[in-house]
Amino acid sequence: MKPRIVAQDWVDVGFVAVLGAIALLAWESTYRGPGLWLAGIGAILVGIGVAVAVVALGGGPDFVVLGLVLV
Repeated sequence: MKPRIVAQDWVDVGFVAVLGAIALLAWESTYRGPGLWLAGIGAILVGIGVAVAVVALGGGPDFVVLGLVLV
């Protein structure tokens, strides 16, 4: 049985984290202070965590959306 999360998936997770940080940089001129970074990085980590957990359990994109709504 093949593992549900392979090395290529972790590369994708890294890209999502980098793109999320770039999006936060775009908002830095509007929202100043550490609150932006705390909330933004927290949201990125929660989103990535839910997506990885759902994929590890064998769910699809619809379950990722449902998981994010529930969290």
